[in-house]
Amino acid sequence: MLKGNPVKKFRYKDIVAAQNHSRAIKFVHRMASTPKYNITEADIKNIHFMISGHLIPNPRQYRTDDIDLTPLPSEIPKDMNKLVNFINKGYQKLGLIEKASCVHYQFSRIHPFTSTRGIEMIQKQ
Repeated sequence: MLKGNPVKKFRYKDIVAAQNHSRAIKFVHRMASTPKYNITEADIKNIHFMISGHLIPNPRQYRTDDIDLTPLPSEIPKDMNKLVNFINKGYQKLGLIEKASCVHYQFSRIHPFTSTRGIEMIQKQ
């Protein structure tokens, strides 16, 4: 109970999603704790798998559908390579918050993976 309210029952997929996020956060923490760690595209795909595994088809795969205002699927590998280079070497004069903001913006702009709305639709089933 939380503040007198009974805890709602969780669906299996809700539990899997929480466990997936926990694993991904631990993985990212290990990377961040390693001095001078250079992130790779494989790391990003593995994080996606850890979060989305068992919830969507083909985790680790870049999206193949065209989404408005995002790069075409054929441009995703090139754009992700640029993003990884930026994460590892770009704009060293930026502070951590500024760099994180830039990375988040670019990752959202590229939108390399299937939309999380797809996960929400699967979870509702």
